[in-house]
Amino acid sequence: DKAPEIACNELEVGQITGVDCNKLTVERDLGKATDACTPEDHLKYRWSIKGTNLKGNGNIMTVDLAPGQYTVVLYASDRCGNESNCETTLVVKDSKAPTPYCYSGIATVLMSISGSLDVWAKDLDAGSFDNCVEDKLRFTFSEVAPEDDPDYDPSQGSSKRIFTCEDLGE
Repeated sequence: DKAPEIACNELEVGQITGVDCNKLTVERDLGKATDACTPEDHLKYRWSIKGTNLKGNGNIMTVDLAPGQYTVVLYASDRCGNESNCETTLVVKDSKAPTPYCYSGIATVLMSISGSLDVWAKDLDAGSFDNCVEDKLRFTFSEVAPEDDPDYDPSQGSSKRIFTCEDLGE
């Protein structure tokens, strides 16, 4: 009447590096169980991923997953019908950086009233794209993350620079 003792493995992060972001085939050994009355080779395993309809038999999980964080539950049962479970986390990351395309420059004039001009980083975009994010690219002039850029405007998805006559040079 005692359930198997089960230990889940810590799972390696899945890395999507190709152009297809729809899925990554992930194969992971989820863990092992031991039982006082049932030999190891007679224990039955099954797994499921919380919040999804994904499930399978065995302690080796092979499944196609999109980027995200998943809670995987591994169940082990003995020949007497006792069952135990453990949980582990699987992270699938988009590891391919966006592909930037930009204009080498833009030509414009300073506004005569203010003597300045606002240029948005996205004005230099010539069709940049990402394998996982279609319309959610963010553009900045700096190397810091957009949320750390004081010139970034979330409503525009871009940072801006203000140019004046002093920026003209000779």
